[in-house]
Amino acid sequence: MYYIIKILNESIVFYNITINIEDNIGELTITGSMKRAFEITNYRRAKQEAFNKAHNIVPKSVSRNVEQELKIESSGLSQLYESGRKKGAKIPKSERESIIKELKKQMLAAAKNLEFEEAARLRDEIA
Repeated sequence: MYYIIKILNESIVFYNITINIEDNIGELTITGSMKRAFEITNYRRAKQEAFNKAHNIVPKSVSRNVEQELKIESSGLSQLYESGRKKGAKIPKSERESIIKELKKQMLAAAKNLEFEEAARLRDEIA
């Protein structure tokens, strides 16, 4: 498994690429940018671990019930359809803008509460 790294405005974006062993691509060259990205990542990781140790924090994975994740909640545009409109019906522009505004508000609130799946669902509903 190799990682391709792109540095954008001092932010690091990791692209995870899985390569089959049969696909022998030769030797992996670590460029200066990659080395700096690894150093920054290791620095941040060490800093986080030191903070966690100083404050007796034990990191744990987020775990949620699968049924909870698969549950489709009615909100935003879906509520319009349930309130008597036929699915696919045209929504007046003023009403559409207010719905989109409300969905964006809900999306930002979900992201702030670290509910990224819900935020992504709302984003997709807006689109």
